[in-house]
Amino acid sequence: MLEVRGIGKQFGGVSALRDVSLECRKGEIRGLIGPNGAGKSSLINVISGVLTPDKGAVALDGRNVAGKGPEVAARAGIARTFQNLRLFANLSVAQNIEVALTSARALRPDAVRGFDLHAEMVAFSLIARSEDAARTLSYGDQRRLEILRALALGPSVLLLDEPAAGMNDVESAALAELIRGIRDRFGCAIIVIDHDLHFIMKLSERITVMDMGAVIAEGPVDAIRRDPKVIEIYLGSTP
Repeated sequence: MLEVRGIGKQFGGVSALRDVSLECRKGEIRGLIGPNGAGKSSLINVISGVLTPDKGAVALDGRNVAGKGPEVAARAGIARTFQNLRLFANLSVAQNIEVALTSARALRPDAVRGFDLHAEMVAFSLIARSEDAARTLSYGDQRRLEILRALALGPSVLLLDEPAAGMNDVESAALAELIRGIRDRFGCAIIVIDHDLHFIMKLSERITVMDMGAVIAEGPVDAIRRDPKVIEIYLGSTP
């Protein structure tokens, strides 16, 4: 469904992304991990059209959307959340979702034809707060609202940037169940960035590991857990 091929991105003399490639199939939950500065958010920004790559392609169902901007990426079926929350703070919970849903009905009507706003607010435990301003929600509720708003675009690919940031173990476990439910109900491909390795290992089917702008490992969870390069960048190595 999503094919990223040979992405390169420079910021001055710094190589933020170096020949990065990955695939994510329909219904797959893929983790994207790495230390700070590894290039994870830069890659998500390229996939979602926020950044234009210097080289490479981002193909969704065979259509290259790289460098064409966020609107083209969204129209093609790519939706995302952000590391720092980007809600419409003074709009209600329902209005935040309706903004996305109204756009999707105009631009991707087939993708959201069966979207049930009430049922999804129930699934996301937001129905009791539907008329409250987004700014009044707890941090965890705001995170869930941002995910639901992205889902209301009817994406084929959902990109989640640090969705579990600031959550405790119980909240992270509930979020993992919520993300699996999204995959099961909507069948979209999901790419998740997070620094919580326990969360990522429990949630993902396959994991891509980045360091210094490049992919250093990729594969099933058990293989990544044993990979010497992954162990080294997270734990360090001994002489």
